[in-house]
Amino acid sequence: MAALVTEQLRVASGGFPVARVRTMEEIVVRSTSRESFNMLLLTISCSGAGAGSIGIYGLMAYSVPAANAGDGDRMALGRTARRFATWLCGTA
Repeated sequence: MAALVTEQLRVASGGFPVARVRTMEEIVVRSTSRESFNMLLLTISCSGAGAGSIGIYGLMAYSVPAANAGDGDRMALGRTARRFATWLCGTA
């Protein structure tokens, strides 16, 4: 089909050479390739950030209860709320 179009353009223009004939699909793909690549990079980076956030949440969900496991025992043994708070913040 491209050869037929090229020949008809050459005849209609009086013999001038015709530049490379491309399909509309080729033109669209070439003109949107940069945006497609940028969207791919954005998708990959957001997926990585999401996975990292889930990992940090899991780590914190596991480690915080383990660090506070003995707090109830300390309160039961007579540490007042004020002394407990100062101990917890590291000021005493």
